[in-house]
Amino acid sequence: MTAQNSGSPAIQKKLQSYLEALSPGAREMLVRGIESAKIQGDKDENLELILEVARAADRPRHSQGEVEAVFKAEFFKPLQPFLVRETLSQRQDGRINQSSIDAIWIWLKRDVARDAIGAAMQAIAASSEPLDKATPPYASRIREKVVPMGRRYIDLLAGDEDEMQRLAGQLGDKTILEDARDALDIFQYCDAIDAVMKKAPQTLEDEPEGPLRQQVGAINAFTDKHPRKVHLLAIRFLGHASTPAVLVRLARILSNSATAGAIEKTVYKSFVDVAWSEIDRCVEVVRARKSLSDENGTLEEALMELHRTVRRIQIAIDVEGMTEWGRRLSDFRRETSEILRELIASIPGLVVRALRPQTQGDTMMGPDPEAVATAREAVKVLRAARQAIDTLALNNIVNKARTQVEQVIENSSKTHIDRLRGAPSDERAALAEVVEAIIEFARIVFDEDYAALIRRSLHIATTKANLKSA
Repeated sequence: MTAQNSGSPAIQKKLQSYLEALSPGAREMLVRGIESAKIQGDKDENLELILEVARAADRPRHSQGEVEAVFKAEFFKPLQPFLVRETLSQRQDGRINQSSIDAIWIWLKRDVARDAIGAAMQAIAASSEPLDKATPPYASRIREKVVPMGRRYIDLLAGDEDEMQRLAGQLGDKTILEDARDALDIFQYCDAIDAVMKKAPQTLEDEPEGPLRQQVGAINAFTDKHPRKVHLLAIRFLGHASTPAVLVRLARILSNSATAGAIEKTVYKSFVDVAWSEIDRCVEVVRARKSLSDENGTLEEALMELHRTVRRIQIAIDVEGMTEWGRRLSDFRRETSEILRELIASIPGLVVRALRPQTQGDTMMGPDPEAVATAREAVKVLRAARQAIDTLALNNIVNKARTQVEQVIENSSKTHIDRLRGAPSDERAALAEVVEAIIEFARIVFDEDYAALIRRSLHIATTKANLKSA
């Protein structure tokens, strides 16, 4: 075997098959023997080929699926602060729906940069480094290539409306196409945005304004260079804001304006637009949790987060009246009220059902645990709706439901404790479970003191059945 033909693909393939058939221990002995021979001065070039193939055979193997999953995650990493799970009622430039990522990825790797992405993933698969270390440099280089390639792809079709509609259809719809455009923008400007954010504290409060004013220089420098991309910077600041009202305060400071009308005429209106998109997102979270069974959190939490967001923003700026922001705020209030109206009206009935003892044949049992859990969450929503009454347009319904729930708790506690006092022994445990549920509801609707009063009555009824309860 000469040095010239030993490197041919056919010989390499045969050699690779032979070496892969050996046990790892045998390959290790072979590698040590070759390395020893080289140290002793053996200059045979075939040894170098055998050594290279043997080492490659011992490298960890990664499936195409593994490589693509890691590469895709690293490739889209700059988009993380810009992703939202919710579908906003009014699309905000720069806020990309999480569900669009798969379609954008397919478009990029199939139509825009198939060869570049394919070569990068092959190189990562062949690397001796772990995937998490081998992938980032390739992902960074491919992002740089994808930006001009993606723009060129879209620009070539932009003059033909039918072609643009076809592209939108290939991606899924026009919204995903807009998300793809935003992704290219974020890839292009992420370094400039990162440079601004390095000077920002991890958390910014809306008051006092001193720390906010310290951001003005960096924001203005970015705005001077990229006036059409201010919304991307605002979205990144949202990730550092304790409340979206921070963005409104920044807009006031940056524009040196105190009124919504004046801010609307400046480039910094994007900061307020992004704050409004966060109200929009909060409304959609409320919608997603209206069934009281969302694994991501409770409806009570979502409603209170919406209320706090709106309240802080309203303190920061007055948008009531004919401004676009004022109209949108009214729409948010109306939409949230419509989402909650039916649920709030049904809460008294949910509490009544939760406090009914079950029966199995002739045996009395405690209340249905599922009904109690549902009523508990619903009562918490009622509590939140009462606290957020200014954010909703449901004053009458909330007040009526609250009054009815109070009456159910008061009447049920008296009825079941009186019943418990004289109940036969086989019913006492079931009735006590009902009263425990009443105590839980009372703690939510009234307070700890009222719940403690019912608990004392329960204690007396269970330990001194012949006495009147307190």
